[in-house]
Amino acid sequence: MAKSKITTKKFGGDDCYSWAVFKDDRPVMTGLSKSSAMYEADRLDPERKTKRIAARVRRWRKQGFSQATINCLLDRRMY
Repeated sequence: MAKSKITTKKFGGDDCYSWAVFKDDRPVMTGLSKSSAMYEADRLDPERKTKRIAARVRRWRKQGFSQATINCLLDRRMY
């Protein structure tokens, strides 16, 4: 069985509550704020959050941040 693709996008409006979570290109939750949509998508697919954090850490390393700074940012949950 293929793994479902979970994404977040703006959907059905132009206000701050027009974000939605999609599963295989079909909306499963709508009327969310951006942070709520990210939370719900991460809850549906825990690997998604891990990949997002890993990408952020790679970006910080490329920008020359020290490991101590990266650890501090991760401890403060600034990702």
